[in-house]
Amino acid sequence: MTKGDRLAAILITLQSRELVRAQELAERFEVSVRTIYRDMQALSEAGVPVMAIPGTGGGYRLMDGYRLPPLTFTTEEALALLLAQIALAQMEQGPFAEAGRRAMDRILAVLPEHVRAGVLSMERLMAVRGSGAMQPRERTWLGTLLAALWTRRRVRLLYRKPLAEEAEWRLVDPYGIGFGFGRWYVPGWCHLRQAPRTFRLDRIEVVELQNESYELPKGFTMEVWAEAFFSQPDAARVCATVRFLDERTAERAANDRLFQGPPARRGNEWVATITYPSYDTDWVAERLLRYGGAAVVEHPPELREMVVTLARKVLRAYGDPVQETATGGTLTR
Repeated sequence: MTKGDRLAAILITLQSRELVRAQELAERFEVSVRTIYRDMQALSEAGVPVMAIPGTGGGYRLMDGYRLPPLTFTTEEALALLLAQIALAQMEQGPFAEAGRRAMDRILAVLPEHVRAGVLSMERLMAVRGSGAMQPRERTWLGTLLAALWTRRRVRLLYRKPLAEEAEWRLVDPYGIGFGFGRWYVPGWCHLRQAPRTFRLDRIEVVELQNESYELPKGFTMEVWAEAFFSQPDAARVCATVRFLDERTAERAANDRLFQGPPARRGNEWVATITYPSYDTDWVAERLLRYGGAAVVEHPPELREMVVTLARKVLRAYGDPVQETATGGTLTR
């Protein structure tokens, strides 16, 4: 955080509180108390009427009657707040959904007309289901794809399909941004396949904004797309069984949310189950590789084979030649 950002944040804090202690501000902004003293001096020199209240229960406050001018937001800031509000609104039985909507209405009221119209049009192009940490690659491309949606500009993606040796370029008209199953997705029209496709952000290697514009399909909303995409029928979900060969690995897996509960003891081994959408088989295989040879997929064969395929790729990357045996799934050198 720059000094300017910190001064602005301190000023907002002072306006929202009756009294603020220097030590409290120092802890919040991770600076020294002496730095807070200098910040208060800088605010005073800038014309902000900061009052210092001495004594044990003292601190800083603003002079009575002083108020900041109405807040303004950039387009990027407004989009960030809108995405957060959509996440709140779509949480099942979330306690802050209505409060978030009211707060967003107030923010929209102070935005310039052209920004407000754009933000409102973006609302139907975002959908959030659940929560989860954002992967570095997802964070890299999310801003660019939101900009493409805002300006309705076509994008060129270097996209790697599951287990593909090489990525391929796709020209795409993005329809929206969605989050669910712990991943970010962008549905759109793929010009290479001449059909609608959904792309996972963590599989994108490059995003390039193009000069060509496009039109969204009439009546398209991410809410309808998300309902169909994230509400997969039981037939499209897979239940896998994984066997652990030692107690230490089983204890580690007990804290991994990938599994449906802690592994159960079975003789000298432990067994756990995983339930996942069929199109996420490669992602589950990547997660299981973290356990090395101490975790073995018993079922289904598709997941087992994908783990073996990934393991072979790792060996090849390290210059270790591998051969497939007639039984499949066994690596020999």
